[in-house]
Formats: sequence, structure tokens, C-alpha cells
Amino acid sequence: MIVLSRRGYRKPALWCNSNRTEKPDQLIRIATHYANAFCNRGLARRDRGDNEGAVQDFAEAIRLNPNFSNAFYNRGLARRAKGDNDGADDDFKRVQSVKIAGRT
Repeated sequence: MIVLSRRGYRKPALWCNSNRTEKPDQLIRIATHYANAFCNRGLARRDRGDNEGAVQDFAEAIRLNPNFSNAFYNRGLARRAKGDNDGADDDFKRVQSVKIAGRT
């Protein structure tokens, strides 16, 4: 699902962070421990159709923050797009367990 921001540009409906940087590569070079930057770059890659790169970035975001439900959700979408339905289902289940535990 795509929504319009107040400035009129298109963006994915589910953001990893409301302060998404326009250049996540630059942020990753500066702060390699910042899970949101990897998640945001994963979103950008998924938008361009690079689902393999997106899965790698979401996986790194999850490694940095194991309770990052948005990264699990978005990795599940990228896995589903690649045809990895079992992996996608695992990620979607993890989203539910993280949200039930109250750790988003």
C-alpha cells in the first residue's frame, strides 16, 4: 500500500522509522549499529525490486535489534516476493510474538 505524505511524495505505508533518511547508505557508513538505517535501506531496495538486498538489510536490522517487529514484517514481504513463503511465514509469526510480548 502506498500513501501520500503531507509534502505529496509517495512512500510505503509501513515505515521502519518516521524519520526515514533520504540517504540511508550515508547513515549506515556513519552509524553501522543503527537498525533503522538498515531497515530504511531495505525498504528502498524492496521498492526498486531488489528483494534479495532488502532481505539482507532487514536481516541486519534484526541482528542489531532482535525485537524490531517492522523489520520482521518487511523482511517477510521481501521473502514472499522472492517466493520464500516458508521464510515469510516465519517472519510474520515473529512479528506477532514480538507484538504480544510488547517489544516492538
